[in-house]
Amino acid sequence: MEDEDAYRIVFTLTYRKEVMATGMLVPDGFLVLKGSKLVNRLGVPKGIIETRRNALRDRKITIYRVFQEDWRADSFKEAASVILGSNNCGLDVWVAEDGRTMREVLGVE
Repeated sequence: MEDEDAYRIVFTLTYRKEVMATGMLVPDGFLVLKGSKLVNRLGVPKGIIETRRNALRDRKITIYRVFQEDWRADSFKEAASVILGSNNCGLDVWVAEDGRTMREVLGVE
């Protein structure tokens, strides 16, 4: 990991110029922060639909697609995919406050 303080960085995910989510790397995955929103779109893959349903059932998100508490995803990839409603590697959509992408923070080529 290029940045030793990567666990202290708050990342933002933007969709169509709207901030949809904020989150942080944690030792066991990625923490999506309360107030983050899911993109409403058609054609969401089955696995992502199931994860969204589980989060709704567990009352992590509201029927309005807003996280009402922090939610731990297994990875920043899963977090990005669930929020965007499409498969996404997450490396280029999560951006740190200083403008670096997750790819740059982690030193992934």
